[in-house]
Amino acid sequence: ITAEIDLGGTFDKPSFKGNFSLQNCIFKFDPNGKYYLVYGVGKIDSNAIYVEDLNLWNNPDDYSGGEVRVNGKIYFGGGYSISKGDFNITGKLLVMDKEGFGTTGLYGRVIAQTGENGLSLKIDTTGFYLNGEIFLSDVDVNYFPKQSISARQGTGFEYVYVSPVDTVKEESTAEELVHLNLPVKVNEIQNEGVKKQSIFSKFNYDLKIYTLNNAKINILLNTQTGEEFFAEFSGNLNLRSYSGLMVAHGVVDVLDRSYYNFFKRFNAKGKIKFVEDLKNPELDITATYTGTHTVLTDTLSSGKVENVLIELLISGTLSKPVVKIQMYIDGEDYQKVYPHGEVESDAISFLVTGRFKDELSRSEASLFTENLWSSTGAGLLSGVVSGVVTDVLRDVLGGVVTAAEFGYYSGFKGLRITGNIGGAVVQIGGDIFTDISKSVVIVQYPLFKKFLGGNLTIEYQRKPVQFYQEKEILNKLGLYYRIRL
Repeated sequence: ITAEIDLGGTFDKPSFKGNFSLQNCIFKFDPNGKYYLVYGVGKIDSNAIYVEDLNLWNNPDDYSGGEVRVNGKIYFGGGYSISKGDFNITGKLLVMDKEGFGTTGLYGRVIAQTGENGLSLKIDTTGFYLNGEIFLSDVDVNYFPKQSISARQGTGFEYVYVSPVDTVKEESTAEELVHLNLPVKVNEIQNEGVKKQSIFSKFNYDLKIYTLNNAKINILLNTQTGEEFFAEFSGNLNLRSYSGLMVAHGVVDVLDRSYYNFFKRFNAKGKIKFVEDLKNPELDITATYTGTHTVLTDTLSSGKVENVLIELLISGTLSKPVVKIQMYIDGEDYQKVYPHGEVESDAISFLVTGRFKDELSRSEASLFTENLWSSTGAGLLSGVVSGVVTDVLRDVLGGVVTAAEFGYYSGFKGLRITGNIGGAVVQIGGDIFTDISKSVVIVQYPLFKKFLGGNLTIEYQRKPVQFYQEKEILNKLGLYYRIRL
């Protein structure tokens, strides 16, 4: 950085005049981990700085065609503070690569370029305001949705996990979060009040974002199983942020070459609609899979071959998708061909085994449940699959099973079966298919269901506990009084 500046006036009303230049400057933009090169010249005249020609380049090793030009001016008021400014930004840059972009969960390649009129950046005493159009090209990204984190720290709060129901549940960060308001020290309040806001906390924008050509995104719904949704898409998005609140509005079309993987590959198409929350858009997607099913006339030979079409109607939001399963046999609704069958169970069974659930033997049904559990987790169809697992376990184990849940927790794969035996709630959880010794057993028997406004319950727990290199079994018996919150 070189500069030649004449300083005059008084301390309260200084006067500057001169010029400056930037040569061979480089900086790293932390959100995307990219390095950018900066060259530029400008001048200072009285209370204004004129940026006459400022150029920003991508590192050539990242993208040789990235260049943005900035020109404009800044005016200073009393106390050396910025009173107003006006800049124009034109060009294109590589804005995301394999390093990703901050904590968004997005990784991959994106090149952004401005429209014909560029971006307008205006500055006044209330903040920064960026407006204009951005066109995205070479979009090929992966998105890894992050698991929600319930445990947080906050000044003056203590967090306690409680269960809102009267059945036993294994401790998990998925439990409902309750906080207790504790007194905060006076000096902590004072320190909080004197904290200064970052200059970028007043950064506001109103951007219209378009795709120049078909873009690609791969959403990995379950890293343990490879359940994924791949989309080729096109569309537009209006992204706005004022006073730190970001909202997104727009519609993205999911094109024909898109697919959803769940045991088999489903062709997918539809729309994704953004209504305020950028990370949680609304879904309107139809995914279809076609296969053949052989009707078993007896144990030795096969009979008629049927064409099976399974259709997934995906609605809801990305964080809480709602999936409806429809199935057609030779073009006829499944319930007309098999009036006593269960659509969801038979569809899932067909995807996994090629046969419907009632065609499986008892041992095959148990194996099907194990394969289904070990091959899936928390994804779009986790709710549907949990229901299917429950139905199959009821068939195998009898009517004592009331629910079955499975999923991945901090990298651990687990299944939890809940049943009711003689009035007692029984839960067996853990990696019970591969190692029964890892299972957790909880038995809860209500002594009084209505005792002084609460429930008096006796509870037995069996848990495996690791001590150094050896695993021991911890048995615990307790008497609990629960009040419904």
